[in-house]
Amino acid sequence: MSIHKVSIDVVAAVINNIDLFLIANRSFEDNSQGIWEFPGGKVEENETFTSALVREIKEELSLNIKFGNMIATIDLNETDKNIYVHYYYVIILSGQISLNVH
Repeated sequence: MSIHKVSIDVVAAVINNIDLFLIANRSFEDNSQGIWEFPGGKVEENETFTSALVREIKEELSLNIKFGNMIATIDLNETDKNIYVHYYYVIILSGQISLNVH
């Protein structure tokens, strides 16, 4: 019997400013509350990784960004699903950080 796992793509922004990195603490209303992470989120159907990244950072932090190269992709290999996290270098173009989710 073959078990097919659900695959989920997630994008994450690695924002660096003079050797400091922006990480955010997950909301305590979330399933993974209190975890520190690079900001980002799920890629929606018919959405590219980069358009998802721009949308997620706007929603979560109220920032307009420019994405750079993809750094890495990791497979979290959860028991009932495969979660692939795609990390991108990101530059802040404009906006003031507002913690809308974190």
